[in-house]
Amino acid sequence: MRNPRSMLITCLLATAWLGGCVSAPERPISAALNQPTDAAPAAPAEAAPDLAVQLADVAATDPVARVNGQPISRERLCSLLIDAYGREMLQALVALEVVKQAAAQKGVTVTAADLADERSRSFPEELKKMPPGERGRLLDDYLARNGLTHAHWELAVERNAYLRKLSQDVPRPTEEQLREVFKRKYGEKVQVRHMQLATMDDVRKATDRLKSEPFEKVVRDLSTNERSAANGGLLPPFTRDDSAYPEPIRQVAFGLKTAGEVSSPVIVRGEYHLLQLVKLIPAEETKFDAVRDELAGEIHDGLVRQQMNQLLRLLPASANIEILDPAIKAEVDRYNREHGEGAEDASNAPPPQAPK
Repeated sequence: MRNPRSMLITCLLATAWLGGCVSAPERPISAALNQPTDAAPAAPAEAAPDLAVQLADVAATDPVARVNGQPISRERLCSLLIDAYGREMLQALVALEVVKQAAAQKGVTVTAADLADERSRSFPEELKKMPPGERGRLLDDYLARNGLTHAHWELAVERNAYLRKLSQDVPRPTEEQLREVFKRKYGEKVQVRHMQLATMDDVRKATDRLKSEPFEKVVRDLSTNERSAANGGLLPPFTRDDSAYPEPIRQVAFGLKTAGEVSSPVIVRGEYHLLQLVKLIPAEETKFDAVRDELAGEIHDGLVRQQMNQLLRLLPASANIEILDPAIKAEVDRYNREHGEGAEDASNAPPPQAPK
């Protein structure tokens, strides 16, 4: 059975055709006003079939299923699929078209090898470690958990392949950037569990429970940070200079000395944070010159990702995009009212994961 979003793409492309099948042309008002009064009366137009009759004809000639002999029309299925997924799938199609047009203007093409490389890059990290033979089944599970399908994923892969080809002219990393990444990757690290709380009352509740319950259980019950809470609050190891973490968090984390020790509350942007030390990791004995080229490649890839994300925001914003289907336009307008104009940018675009 075809998956619904694969069929939705076909439905979106066929919307104009379907509309033509069920709408009768109207005589322009201007033609009636401009007709000479002495002109011979026009022959009466043949009466258009009733709309219900036309829809029944579509159902009879192009059904997707029959129930006790009664057809279920493709038009009806397409209408429901567009209602359910139209906005997000149209967004993906528009993004791909805008990026392909920009590539064509620069003479940039994407080959089958480029698509294969991008597909490999787009595999979630946990799948990259699996044998190739198991990736297909596990990818199906991964996409299902994230509300995605292969059709959606392949659209994102193709879009990212074009974006990557358009984003190769990034500057070479500086010596300062290389040294900073070296310290972040090979310097002394700390790993902690993290609990984020909204009020001091919540802090007191958490502190009381920590007297008799494991930190990870209290995190799952009370933390407002859903991402870290799902993992029992466990954060990846980080260095003193890792700008991905706020400075107060880094300072407190490196101030903990004994595994299992819990910090006093740390306030960051109005939220309260408790940290529990998991382990301190000594710096690796790695020479800077031995990994210089590796670090340069990592920085280059990071700059390419930034450029891809920037293009994904700027190209649609500068394009003339007209949404012709009234139902989808109404859904887009509703979404923009609730989330703000320009909410669809690279940070929440629908690829299986961010460009890599």
